[in-house]
Amino acid sequence: MIWGFVVVFILGFVVWKVNGIDFRKYALYGLHFVVNTLPYLLAFNDGEKAMRYRKRLFTNNYLPSKDCGSYDISTEVIGNCSCRIYTNKQHQNKFLFIYLHGGGYNLGAAGDCDKLMDKFMKSLECQIISIDYPLAPENVFPAAVTETYNTISMIMKKYPNVETLIGGDSAGGSLASIMTQKAAIDGNKWFSHQILIYPAVGSLNFKSNSYSEYKFNKYKSVLSPRFKAELMLTYLGVKVNEENVRHMLQGDSLTPTYPTQSPLNKFINNAYVSPILAPSDVLEKVPPSFIFLATNDILKDEGFEYHTNLKKASPQKSHEFKFMKNLTHGEINFNSNAATDLVANVTEWLKREREWDGCDEEFD
Repeated sequence: MIWGFVVVFILGFVVWKVNGIDFRKYALYGLHFVVNTLPYLLAFNDGEKAMRYRKRLFTNNYLPSKDCGSYDISTEVIGNCSCRIYTNKQHQNKFLFIYLHGGGYNLGAAGDCDKLMDKFMKSLECQIISIDYPLAPENVFPAAVTETYNTISMIMKKYPNVETLIGGDSAGGSLASIMTQKAAIDGNKWFSHQILIYPAVGSLNFKSNSYSEYKFNKYKSVLSPRFKAELMLTYLGVKVNEENVRHMLQGDSLTPTYPTQSPLNKFINNAYVSPILAPSDVLEKVPPSFIFLATNDILKDEGFEYHTNLKKASPQKSHEFKFMKNLTHGEINFNSNAATDLVANVTEWLKREREWDGCDEEFD
């Protein structure tokens, strides 16, 4: 059974279609089963045990250093966070790119994004620092926010006059947007641009159209509404039980109404939980953005709404977005064609932006 799934998964993302059979579709269904259904079967419907199973399943050990030909990978602890650093060997760096991986604040690691970072390294003349921020359940909110911000502040002290971009996918995209907002509030002009890949910016609204469309999508995303609810509960330090999952799934707005006794109430108006709630006087100070949204993704609507908020707050800045057609949530890290297209779009956008700003200085 496992080997059959592996074969279908590989076929799904290498050949996609053979004799009219859409292997990618079935590979995504298989991945959905492994992430959403199997943990509950093994944990006998215990949500917290299911999350621990997912963490074991998706935790990989990466070499702390690696020679990748045109660039090197090294590891350095900055602040309290381990950072995966990608450094060019063949040319000088023209800017710094800070990246934050996805995984719902519970799963994942900087090394999971090695293939995506490889494409960025080969397309952009930059140095990349990918931060392994603290994850739940061991480190609940606001640990990821405070520790990431502290690490970035130390990076900025090391590179005080270097043009710096920030980006991330999913929870990492949300965290990147929070970093730009927090820096703006603190008066720190750290970032020149932000790149957000299907960011989770409206954490408590589970009744948008993209959530309702989930069960009808042709390509099944690994991020189901229930899985998203369990990830958020764990991250917020709230017990993952049927009552709390139900309350979260019933959230019908960006600031939903929960029962009076619900432990979720204290998070409703927190922009560091839902960065889409940031007021316009904060958003007008954040850097230009490029937001990528997957069409088969429950986060699609909130991502587009955040893009709209940015455009309204600072119409003079370049705030771009692109729908990645037929893509599902999380797929950018294992769909090479989609990753190549994304990097090409980012490269062209940055070329236009940096020429306009006159940015072309190198740093060591």
